[in-house]
Amino acid sequence: AVVSTQSTGIQRDDINIPSEEHVYEAVIRWVEQSERFEQDREQYLSELLTMVRLPLLSTVYLVDKVSKENLVRNSPACMELLDEAKNFHLLPGRRPKLHSSRTEPRKSTAGVLYCVGGLDITTEIIPCSY
Repeated sequence: AVVSTQSTGIQRDDINIPSEEHVYEAVIRWVEQSERFEQDREQYLSELLTMVRLPLLSTVYLVDKVSKENLVRNSPACMELLDEAKNFHLLPGRRPKLHSSRTEPRKSTAGVLYCVGGLDITTEIIPCSY
């Protein structure tokens, strides 16, 4: 793995992000701006994009942003990842067959469950409801 030591953070399930778009945008900026990746940017990007959960991006974002990114368009490996993400959205009936680590939401983006409970006037415990 060419960039494995630097990319361990973006593949973790427990990173705190509001959406997967933030991970994608950080990867693109990193590859574009890093002098280290000046040669073979597409190779580094394709390896890093395997750690971004592209299927979890909205279809609008995939079409308007990801598919128009030149680094993605110039890399067959990146285009395969983009096709996988599009197929995930286009074929919802086949999602179980398309299941991978890239289709699992990160813990911070999976949502929040609120539980409300407490004591009433008679000091009886009110069960949690959600």
